[in-house]
Amino acid sequence: NEDRSTSVDDLLIAQAPEAPASSPAQSRTAAASKPLGIRIGQIAINDGSANFADLTLTPNFATAVQQLNGQIGTIDNRQAAPAKVDVKGKVDRYAPVTIKGALNPFNPLASLDIATSFKRVELTTLTPYSGKFAGYRIRKGRLNLDLHYLISNGQLKAENKVVIEQLQLGEKVDSPDAVDLPVRLAVALLKDTQGKISIELPVSGDLNNPQFSVMPIVWQTLRNLVLRAAQAPFKFIGGLIAGGGSQDLGTVAFAPGSSDLSAEAQAALDKLGEALKGRPQLRLEIEGTSAQSSDGPLIAEQRLEREYQAIWYKILQRRGDKVPANASLLVVDDSDKPAMLEGIYRTRLKQQPPAEWEQLDRDARTTRLREAVLKSWAESTALLRTLGQDRASSIKDYLVDKGKLEDDRVYFIDTHLGQAEPDGRVITPMHLDAE
Repeated sequence: NEDRSTSVDDLLIAQAPEAPASSPAQSRTAAASKPLGIRIGQIAINDGSANFADLTLTPNFATAVQQLNGQIGTIDNRQAAPAKVDVKGKVDRYAPVTIKGALNPFNPLASLDIATSFKRVELTTLTPYSGKFAGYRIRKGRLNLDLHYLISNGQLKAENKVVIEQLQLGEKVDSPDAVDLPVRLAVALLKDTQGKISIELPVSGDLNNPQFSVMPIVWQTLRNLVLRAAQAPFKFIGGLIAGGGSQDLGTVAFAPGSSDLSAEAQAALDKLGEALKGRPQLRLEIEGTSAQSSDGPLIAEQRLEREYQAIWYKILQRRGDKVPANASLLVVDDSDKPAMLEGIYRTRLKQQPPAEWEQLDRDARTTRLREAVLKSWAESTALLRTLGQDRASSIKDYLVDKGKLEDDRVYFIDTHLGQAEPDGRVITPMHLDAE
């Protein structure tokens, strides 16, 4: 009901005020008497039904278990033997339900062994709950639930196995009770290649302890699973493959000034590619990164060497000399570089060398020219961004060419100018998103 009361509350009879305390003799007599005997013979259920509605939700939730058939054995509060239960039915006409086992309703903590199974329950009926607690409607999906609860002398051992098939979230719902978690990403992390989400939630504990409650533990365990997946997604998917659980597959380290993948990086990407194949709804985002402190000086040296090669290539062509297919294959003699450096300085820095450098000898002037050119390129945001893009491309190329990952699942996001590690390496981070 809207006030959170249930139909069971209407059946309860209000208790009369407590009678005055009886004398000790009367208490002993009452304690010694036997409890009222209650015996219910075997119960047969034929084509029964049970309806449930939760009017506290908007929209309201309602479901029914129909075609109920089965038996419940003899219930007797003077016998320790539990009653056998064997009941079958269907949720909303099509989804099979079975309840089987044994229980003693007069002393459930002493002995209980009940297995319950729900198969192919349409998840769209649970949209009122998903909207309230997850913040999304359910567009499509089916639920398979296998529960086994075993109690012996108050000690509970429970197994909760959940398999969700083809879950698709619908539109977002504004709910103050919704969890603050990336639900779509969590679903994609949990869903396998067959579109199934399989979760096992074992629970054990002492039911004699008033602080112990089953459902809060189940929900907290489920929430922790989703939270762990969402907060550390690369470690989560790494745990799906052999040898990947303890490794952070979400970063790739590059040597200063380089976009080449090390053997260690390739091994990690092999594992990442394998894990991503097992989670087809995940998209990988690569954030190409460079660091001026360690990359800048090296990319400046590399750029200057390419300038020497390009100029020398043109000189050889004008002479009519034989040239290789690519200028990068040329080796430029150091003695030819000072003359080229004069032109490189003027062209790339778009200015004339300072007049006072005219007084320097050839070697000193060449040193000043070289330092100025290198400083300009070492601080070039454009060159640093290009290196970051090259690093992102190296990662994607490896995953697509070697790992056989679909190229449309790998995205580049804007390059990042970051900080180098203490050893000079530069870390390129990756991110996961859901389709």
